[in-house]
Amino acid sequence: MNIYSFGLIAAGIILVLMGPIFIGKGGYEIYRTVNAQGWPTAQGEITSSSVETKETIRVGKPSTARYELNITYRYTVGGNAYSSDRLTFGSINKNSESYANQQLADYPIGTAVEVHYNPEDPREAALKVGVTLWTWANLLIGVVGPVLGVPLLRWTVKTIREDAADTG
Repeated sequence: MNIYSFGLIAAGIILVLMGPIFIGKGGYEIYRTVNAQGWPTAQGEITSSSVETKETIRVGKPSTARYELNITYRYTVGGNAYSSDRLTFGSINKNSESYANQQLADYPIGTAVEVHYNPEDPREAALKVGVTLWTWANLLIGVVGPVLGVPLLRWTVKTIREDAADTG
């Protein structure tokens, strides 16, 4: 077996393993979002709002910027004051500066917001309870990974066997 074959087997295994990881992540986000859609709401107020730029360092490749939206809000449930920083239960786009700035513009400090809170634990809350595009992307990656990985593994193993039979 040559290094090329070893690389193809490794790629196939990685693609196959991606499936349950990404499906689990996307499925959990959808579960949380669907559950939160039934939660009661309370009026809240944005107390801080910013976009933080972070650098993603990758070995052998140029670094890339990530844009993290940081929003904090306060709300009151049953006479008790709470604070949270969760925007949504779904994944959000952290690669787009324009997306982060658009979201930032939607939540300036002092803005009144509707907060969805967990009636069993009002400390748990979110501003948005819809399924995000990035959550669907997680599910798609989870399906596509094994769909590509399994045939790649089968083809590579078949090719290695044929090569071994030809030389043996």
